[in-house]
Amino acid sequence: MNIEFREAKPKYMRLAEETSVALKRFLLEREISSFDIEHRVKDEKSFQDKVVRKGYQNPFEEIEDIAGVRVICYYKNDLKSIHDIIQENFDVLSVSNKAEELDVDQFGYTSNHYVVTIKQEWLVTPHYKGLDGLKVEIQVRTMLMHAWAAISHKLLYKK
Repeated sequence: MNIEFREAKPKYMRLAEETSVALKRFLLEREISSFDIEHRVKDEKSFQDKVVRKGYQNPFEEIEDIAGVRVICYYKNDLKSIHDIIQENFDVLSVSNKAEELDVDQFGYTSNHYVVTIKQEWLVTPHYKGLDGLKVEIQVRTMLMHAWAAISHKLLYKK
């Protein structure tokens, strides 16, 4: 599986980079300012750990965040506009609002997560050729959500 991951990683890197570039362009077109749009690809150890921890049989089909993009906006009102951009420009496989998973009296991690693939018509362009069927997770959050996510991640997962 290590060989498969090493062979697939360049495609996932291109997927994350191109998705990030596209989102930056879409936000500019709609005049939505963002604090940051970052992207990454899981490293090999993290990928292996997740396969073992979750008992995945087909990890490239089952793991949805090998490639990831994070959009950090300034205002909560921008979340709806960014949601619309993602719905219009990608094939959305799933959407989850982490805030909805909390009880009314809970405070915790909040972020909107979208698992998407590239639209069929984009796949013929040089930037996206060869990326069909690959999933990328797009996380969208405000700066305040991002600050809390960073703090809670450090406190809960890194100890």
